[in-house]
Order: sequence, then C-alpha cells, then structure tokens
Amino acid sequence: MLFFLYLKEIRYRILYCFISLIYSWLICFIFVEELIYYLTKPLLFIDLGSKEIFNHFIFTNLGDAFFSFFNLSLSIGFCISLYFFIFQFFCYIISSLYLYEKNILRLVVSFSFISICISLLFWYFIFLPIIFHFFLGFELTNTNFSFEILFEGKIDEYFSFILTSLYSLIIVFQFPILLFFLVIFDQLKITLLIDYRKIVYFGFLLVSAFITPPDVFSQFFFVLPLIIFYEVVIFFIFLFNEYK
Repeated sequence: MLFFLYLKEIRYRILYCFISLIYSWLICFIFVEELIYYLTKPLLFIDLGSKEIFNHFIFTNLGDAFFSFFNLSLSIGFCISLYFFIFQFFCYIISSLYLYEKNILRLVVSFSFISICISLLFWYFIFLPIIFHFFLGFELTNTNFSFEILFEGKIDEYFSFILTSLYSLIIVFQFPILLFFLVIFDQLKITLLIDYRKIVYFGFLLVSAFITPPDVFSQFFFVLPLIIFYEVVIFFIFLFNEYK
C-alpha cells in the first residue's frame, strides 16, 4: 500500500512539473519577440568600425522561423522551470533525509543557483560579444576586391548556436561545484582526481565534441574553462584539507 502511495505522489509531482513547463513555455512564446531582441542585442550593437551593423536574419524554409521561435521559447521555459523541478524532487525526498543531508542539499542548490546566475552574466556580457566580434571580423567589405563576404545569419542556426553555447557554459560553471561537494563529503577521493587527470581531460574533449558546434574554436572555449576549474577545485580541496 505504501508503494502505491509513493507512486501516486510521483505522478502528481510529475504532473506539476509538466504544468509548470507548459505554463513557462506559453509565457515565453507570447513574449518571444522580446526574447529574440535581448538574445540578438549583443550581435546587433557590436562595434565593427566602418562596417555596417548587422540588423536582420533570414530563413530559407517556410517553417524555420516558427520552429526557431518554438524551440527558443521551450528552451527558455525549461530553464525557468528547472528549479521548480528541483523543488519538487526535494519535497519528495525531504522526509527520508537526515538533518545534515538536508543542509547539504540546501548548500548544493544554493551554490548551483548562484553559479547559474554568474554563468548567465558571463555568457551575455562577455562570451557573446567576444565571439561575435571575432567571427564577424572576417567579413570582407569595402575592399579592393570585386566581391564581398557578408554575414547573412539564418534564424534557426543562430539560435541553435546561442542555446548550445548557453548550455555549455552552464555545465562548465556547475561542474566545479559538483566536484567540490563530492570530495568534501567523501563521495570522491582527491587522489582519484589527480591520478586520472589525463582521462578526465580526454572526457572533456569528448563531451565538447557532442555539445558544441563543430569547430575547434568553440571546443577550445568549452574545454579550457573546465580544465581551469578542475585544477582550481583540486587546489582549494588541498587548502580545505590543510585547514581541517
């Protein structure tokens, strides 16, 4: 009987999560034009000297724009509902945890939320302007050649790149928090982090090949912060052990 009671609670909480996702998606879809403006603002106002400022996108298939809006609003809605999902999971397991386990979960969720906020600020105000300024610098306009090379952005490819880079940076900023807490609470040994460092770096390369655009520059921007965070976590764990 108790099993069916827990199963019923799971069904209700999954239903709550689904309703939250649908509601967030509808809100984002209603205000999708405002979302598009803020996500393209780093590109629209980039300073390229004498070159013209980019001010439009194109789409080659009839459904590209609609599905781009649909996927964008769904992705942003999922990000908004993410911590509601975590809250539902926390409410489900809270009664079976000890007090110190509850405190650990609160710390993990709090630091995770702070990390996501920092990653969003870094992504929007630093990462995107640098990436756009670098790649758009290869345009050829007002030259002595008989042709020009101009950027004509497709709406679906642009938002695919935007969302992929966002998810990549969120993962990068979440990784050291997870690693640090696993070691601090004796779920992972620091000697393993040191001995298997090369294997971990190779794993970073494999992950970057799957979730980043197929160019070396994007993979480098994904792997380098992970390696730096990995070494910083090891350093702080050493300091923590010495202090303890």
